[in-house]
Amino acid sequence: MSTRAIRFLVGTTDGLRSNKTHRAPVVRARVLLPLVGMLLLLAWGAVAPARAATTVINTPVTGPITVNAGDRVEIHTGGSVTSVSNGVVVNSGGDLVIYDGSVTGGSNYGYSGVYVNGGTATLSGGSVSGGSGIGAMGVFVNNGGTATLSGSIVSGSIGLRVSGGTATVSGGAVTAFGLNEAAMDVNVGGTATISGGSVSGSRGVRVFGGMATISSGDVSGNYGVEITSGEASITGGSVSASITGVFVGNGGQATSSGGSVSGFSNGAGAQPGTVTVS
Repeated sequence: MSTRAIRFLVGTTDGLRSNKTHRAPVVRARVLLPLVGMLLLLAWGAVAPARAATTVINTPVTGPITVNAGDRVEIHTGGSVTSVSNGVVVNSGGDLVIYDGSVTGGSNYGYSGVYVNGGTATLSGGSVSGGSGIGAMGVFVNNGGTATLSGSIVSGSIGLRVSGGTATVSGGAVTAFGLNEAAMDVNVGGTATISGGSVSGSRGVRVFGGMATISSGDVSGNYGVEITSGEASITGGSVSASITGVFVGNGGQATSSGGSVSGFSNGAGAQPGTVTVS
C-alpha cells in the first residue's frame, strides 16, 4: 500500500482535497496487533529445531531395531532385543544407549548384536551378544561410528570389531568364544582404546591395520595382543597370555612403556615386525 493511500484512509475523509484530520478507528489497531503476534509465532515455529525422537525399550521386542539420524533409543531394565540378523543398527546421526537389559544378534557371518553404522552407541550396563557362528560379533563399529563401553558385558564369536570407527573400553567386559578369534578386533581405519575393564579371547586384542592403545585394564588370551599389521601402544594395564604376550608380524609395530606383559612361552615376539620396550 502506498503512503498516499495510507494518508487517505487514516488522515482524511474526502481524499487529498481535505485538510481536516480525524482520529483513526481504534478497532484497526486492535486487529493488527493479534495479526502481528500470529505471524511472529508462525515464523518462530518455522525455524525452531526439531526435537530428537526418544524410544525407551523396557520390555522384550523382536529386532532388528534401526536407529536413524535424529533418533535415540534407550534400553532399560526389563528391555531386550532379539534378532536372527543384527540386533540394533545405529546409523549416522543416531544414538543408542544401553543402561540395562540385553541385545542378542544372529549367528550367521557378519551379524552382530549392535551394529554401529556411523552412529553412536553408549554401553553402560546390561549385555550385548552375537551368535556363535564364525564371524558373528557382539558389537561391530564401522563407517565412522563410535562405541563407548563402560559397564556392559559384550560377547560373540568376535567380541568387538572396529573397522573405520572408534571404540573405547573403560569398564565392563569383552569376550570372544570363537576358535582363534579376538575379543577386540581392530581393522584398517579402526581405533581402539582400553582404559579399564577386561578383554579376553583366543586373541585378547588383534590389530590388522588399525591402532590399539592399552593404558589400563586386563587383556588376556593365547596371544594377549597380536599385531599382524598396524600399531599397538601399551602404557599400562596387564597383558597376559598362555603362549605369547605380544606378538608382531607382517611389519606391524608394538610399543610397551608401562604396565605388565607376560606369556607362558614368550613375553613378546616379532616375526617380522618391531617391538619396542622402554
